[in-house]
Amino acid sequence: MGDQQNQPLFTAKAHVFQIDPETKKAWLPVGQQSLNVSFYHDVSRNAYRIISMDGSKVAINSTLSSSMSFAKTSQKFGQWADPRAGTVYGLGFANEGDLNKFMEKFNEMKELAARDQQQPQQQQQPQQPQQQQQQLSKNGSADSEFRVFEELKKENEELKKSLLESKNNARLWDGELQTLRNNNARLTAALQESSVNLDQWRKQLEAYKDECTTLRAKLSDQERSRGESDKIQRQLSEVKEKLREVEATAQQKQEELIRVTKKYEEARQAESKYERLNSTLQLAEEDGKKLRAQVSELQQQLSQTTRPSNKQQLEKLQQQLSAKINEIYEMNDRLADLLLPTS
Repeated sequence: MGDQQNQPLFTAKAHVFQIDPETKKAWLPVGQQSLNVSFYHDVSRNAYRIISMDGSKVAINSTLSSSMSFAKTSQKFGQWADPRAGTVYGLGFANEGDLNKFMEKFNEMKELAARDQQQPQQQQQPQQPQQQQQQLSKNGSADSEFRVFEELKKENEELKKSLLESKNNARLWDGELQTLRNNNARLTAALQESSVNLDQWRKQLEAYKDECTTLRAKLSDQERSRGESDKIQRQLSEVKEKLREVEATAQQKQEELIRVTKKYEEARQAESKYERLNSTLQLAEEDGKKLRAQVSELQQQLSQTTRPSNKQQLEKLQQQLSAKINEIYEMNDRLADLLLPTS
């Protein structure tokens, strides 16, 4: 190509797609970002081409013909079928204005391509011999017209199918685009929330660091005071030991108090017995005095008389006196036992 051929007639920026050759329904993206799509005039072949390059890879190489048509399927998406390449190209523009400009250039270049295709046929037709032209018109006109009609009909059907599929795909792309927008909005909200949570987590981390520093300081204080705690523990052990000794002494005193209390009760009982025996002894002494008086009186009477009856009476009194004396001795022994100290 010459310098004029290397210069694009028009260039637009768009995302490039090709129809899936297997399903004929889904769009396959060509490249990861928008590409330059340009119209070129191939002077050597007298043709108009749409060319787009993704680096060193050819994204679009489509030769325009009069039978091609560009279909606008949405506000930002358009497509055309290229029978020679055997595919359908789709372009996604940033706005509707860019799409309309590209569609105008497409139709303009298509008309130029159709005009350039008709001029060589008109120039070659007078140079042919009249006989040959008549022969071709008689023999081949019907067949060629029929083949052209069938090809146009077939291409028209394919274009209708491609157009319908493109419209469906465009609706799908619009839906997916809306879904992506919604997902983008949710992701933006989640990112903002994550930023807020990150600030909160940083504040909590600072608080945890401060708390950790405080706990380390407390731990150091406890380690320093551990020696004093050991000293207090030893003192506490000594106090516990003294407390056990005091408790043992208190237990001994309690037992001794119980024994003293018991001896005190026994002494009170002995004192009560002593008082009773003392009373009995006094009564016995009074009885003894009475008996002695009776004995003296009987002895006087005995000295005055020697009757047997008085003698018997005297013997009886003597026996009674002896019994009282024995009773007094027994009481005396009991009093002696009571006065003896108990162990």
